[in-house]
Amino acid sequence: MEKTMRKLSMPSCMYGKLLGTLFCTVFLTFGIRMTVEAVEFTTTDMAEVLYTTDQTSFYTEPDAAAAPVSTVAAGIPVQVTGVTSNGWYRIAAGGVFYTPGNQLVRADGAGQNMADLQTGPAVPKQATPRMERIEAVVSGTEEAVALTKQGIEAHATSLVFQGDAGTYQAIVKTVSEQLYAPLQNYEEATIKGLAVKQRGRNCTAEIRRVSTIEEENAVDAAVAELVPQFNQGSTSDRVIAVHDFICNTVTYSNETAAGAADYKSAYDALASGQGVCTSYALLFQKFMDQMGIPCYIAVGNRNGVGHAWNIVQVDGQWYHMDCTWDDQSYGIIRKWCLAGSGDAGYASWGGVEIARERYR
Repeated sequence: MEKTMRKLSMPSCMYGKLLGTLFCTVFLTFGIRMTVEAVEFTTTDMAEVLYTTDQTSFYTEPDAAAAPVSTVAAGIPVQVTGVTSNGWYRIAAGGVFYTPGNQLVRADGAGQNMADLQTGPAVPKQATPRMERIEAVVSGTEEAVALTKQGIEAHATSLVFQGDAGTYQAIVKTVSEQLYAPLQNYEEATIKGLAVKQRGRNCTAEIRRVSTIEEENAVDAAVAELVPQFNQGSTSDRVIAVHDFICNTVTYSNETAAGAADYKSAYDALASGQGVCTSYALLFQKFMDQMGIPCYIAVGNRNGVGHAWNIVQVDGQWYHMDCTWDDQSYGIIRKWCLAGSGDAGYASWGGVEIARERYR
């Protein structure tokens, strides 16, 4: 997206004075007193002049649960000094204040969501080069764990290690932790089982996957070809476009010619147009990874049965996303598309906090 800035009609040193005067007037006239609980966040420094909208409010902390200090008029230039880890801007306005990332715009971008632009273009996740077999001599459990994680990310199905007595336990523990983790990345979610054999110093781990390396290479190529038609507009536009594509393309099915529920990969979803919840979640994750949108695959029980879905970040907030449940025989319902904790039925999953309300 082209980013241009109009020439300002007042020196930048006046922004603080203008807004400082505004705040002084608010405090003196209305005698506002506030108590705001501190929230945990980190801030990355930045320097840019953005403009308020008709919905811009300023807070003493980047926390929507706190009452705003003031709501200001649209079109006021604001000196942004940083962006927080939860998607807010830190601003200099007669003091240090914060405003949500979707409440400031660039001079040439009225209505655009600045949270989509705050760190520049999204960077696709860089995949680890794939390899079926990893062989290594390890000198301790830490090295065994590191190489096992490398093997998981490389889509390896065979790990052959020589090491001490702890190698076996380290490999089993590492793979099991990923296999049963409530939040997983793409490669972790392709694991469906593990078999480990140990004889003396030799340890062989066979990681069973839902797809082969050849199938994953085909998925990468297909998604890369499809991404340009969805990778337009705001983050929410792109996420919803992918959601609708998957719901329109994949049909839920857990039956095959052999009668087994093995349609569990993104490849199955694309090649056969059929899949179970894992297929939907993996395919959505693959698109998000290639589009540079933060996302996880969530696994656990939903309505008393095992299930897989996604948790995706939009405008600095995490939302529930379930393409499987939104894919109904009569059409797409979008009930579970960018849903908040109220609809999803959980406030956090795997340590990730979910937005209270569905995405507007």
